Amino acid sequence: VNTQIFLALASQYDDLLGSSSAGFWAGLYSENDLPERNSELTTWMLRYYTHLALTFVLHEFGVVPGKLWKLNLPVMERRLRSPVFIREWKFLQNEFEHLPEFTSFVSNIQHRKGAGPLSTPDIPN
Repeated sequence: VNTQIFLALASQYDDLLGSSSAGFWAGLYSENDLPERNSELTTWMLRYYTHLALTFVLHEFGVVPGKLWKLNLPVMERRLRSPVFIREWKFLQNEFEHLPEFTSFVSNIQHRKGAGPLSTPDIPN
């Protein structure tokens, strides 16, 4: 069952990435070139945060193993601390008020002191 859940989460994540533009990812960490708020972006962000919330809850219930969680945590933290994710969370966090542990998780990452500056990851040739 855990394998099926993992494959379903991986497929959902792949669908999310496939529904976004390369330009979105290229400008993700720039405070100067934030994409404009629009219904398409809000919908995409809601889908992403919902995916993340589901993964979080499944981890809390022990369905997503700790090693897998730890492997993905740096990527989640990096995205959640990006300017566009912080901006959109302000508008979407009420959608997750029924999951107070998740909202605390996101808020703690986004407001953590000393997390270090974000930089674009090196992409191998």
